[in-house]
This record gives sequence, structure tokens and C-alpha cells, in this order.
Amino acid sequence: MSAVVTLTPLNDSFQTKKLVLSPSVTYKVGRHTNKSTAPAASNLYFNSKVLSRQHAEIWMEKDSLILYVRDVKSSNGTFVNGNRLSSENKASAPCKLNSGDVLDFGVDIYNEEEIIHKKVSAQIRILTRGVPASTGPARHLETEVMLDSIMRQMAIQYRRCVELNEDLENLEHDVQGMSTTAGFINHSIHIDRKSSLRASDGVKSAESSLMTRGSLSTSSVEHDFLSPSSVEVPNKSTDASSFLSLPHKHTSDAAIREAESTIANLETWKARAFTAEAKLSIKKGCWYNNRAFFLSPFFIAVAGVIVYLGYWR
Repeated sequence: MSAVVTLTPLNDSFQTKKLVLSPSVTYKVGRHTNKSTAPAASNLYFNSKVLSRQHAEIWMEKDSLILYVRDVKSSNGTFVNGNRLSSENKASAPCKLNSGDVLDFGVDIYNEEEIIHKKVSAQIRILTRGVPASTGPARHLETEVMLDSIMRQMAIQYRRCVELNEDLENLEHDVQGMSTTAGFINHSIHIDRKSSLRASDGVKSAESSLMTRGSLSTSSVEHDFLSPSSVEVPNKSTDASSFLSLPHKHTSDAAIREAESTIANLETWKARAFTAEAKLSIKKGCWYNNRAFFLSPFFIAVAGVIVYLGYWR
């Protein structure tokens, strides 16, 4: 008869250990110090600085097949379900172990708020071989193995659920951030549209004003034959400054480009107005200088003959 003892770590301080305990055989618990005490899955030596070299002992009674543990004068103590078996450097009385108990060797060593040396913390499971179910508290080995498999699967599924919950929380946070960004972008687009409309209205009003001013200047030249000095020449810097002083402080880049294009068109219209004014001035000068010839009887007679011949032809 024997018992399979499994120690499952609760704080990642060691790898899972699985031992086959025979009756009346004592197993030493201690710290790794040399090759003979190297930690393995089939012994009770640990690579932990909080354990003593000879820390505790575990054995199984031959008659009752019950597992016991006792502390052998360790510095940091042995704990079963949180209860210390003896004080520092004193041996303890044997303590019965049941399947499912939490077994701790040593205590955590802290540096301010950080753990620098972990205790050895494990949950013990006991599977007794060769004993009917009615003669003791231990279950059949097959049943225990099946329960262990179910517990492992449940632990895996729980970890997956925790990871999925974290992913969902991160996704929700990202969606909230995207919603906030989208609202800010929509608000900015709305402001840019208003600014563009304001700038476009200002450009149109400036263009109509300048075109009206140019048309008035041209008509006055044609009808009144004003001299070039009497024509009001618009000032480019004044027009540009008056346009740039329009109330569109928050215009977008597109509105600014449109305004610049409109200014160029206005300059073209002013150049055309200047050209028309110059032509009218030339015509006026030609008429003024040759008015005696055009008003002479000879010119009037020749013009009448030409008109007469053209009519009858």
C-alpha cells in the first residue's frame, strides 16, 4: 500500500511535485544546498531562501495510512491551513494532513512593500492506493484523477474568462476614446464649414464691390471723356487690406486659397479696366487733336459721297 501525494504551488514558488509515499518512510523537507538536495518533482527540497536546510518531515503511518507533518526546529516555521506548528527553532508535534489542506514552509520576506523571497505555499492532495473506499477517508485513485482533471479544466476556463473580460474592458475603453475623437472631429468640421461660408460671403461682397467700382469708372470715361488723371485708380494694397480685414479669423486653408484666387481675379478685372480707360483716352485725344479736320466742309462732303456710293452700290 502507498499514497500518491501531489503538492500544487499556490504562489509560483516551485514546480508541481508528485511523490509516492510508502508507510513508515520519512521524507525530508529542506532548502537546496548541494547536488544531493537538488529540487525535483519526486522530492521535497525547494530552491527557497526562507527554508532551513532541515526544515520539516512528512511521513505516513503504517497502520492508519494517515499522513503527518512536523517542524524540525526551522527558523521561519511550518504552517498547516495558516496555523504555525511551533515557535522559532523549536520542534513541533506531529500534525495530521488531509487532502485539500494548505501547507506553507517559511514566510514571505519583504523589502519595503515588495516581496524579495517567497515562502513555499502548496495545496496537498492525497491519493491512497490499495485501500477500499469504506476503510478510510481517501477516494479511489481513478476518481481523484478524474476530479483533478476537472479542476484543471475549470482553472483553465476561469483564466480564459478573466482574459476575455480584460479584453472586453480594453475594447470598451477604445470605443469610448474613438467616440470622443469622432465628436471632436465633427465639431471641428462644423466650425470649418461655418468659417468657409463666412469667408465665401466676404469674398463675394468684396468682388461685387470692386466690379461695381470698375464698371462705374469705365462708364464715366466713355460718356464724359474724362482725363486719365481724373479717373480714380484703386489702390492694390488698400483693396487687399480691406479684403483681409473681413471678419473671418477662423478660416480654413481652403477658404484662404479661394480668397487668394479671388484677389487675383480682381487684379485681372482692374487691369482690363485700366486698358479700356487708356483706349478711351487715346480716342479722346485723337478726336480732340483732329477736330478741325473732322468738322471741315471737305471732310463732310467726302463722307457724304462715300455713304451715297455705298448705299446705291
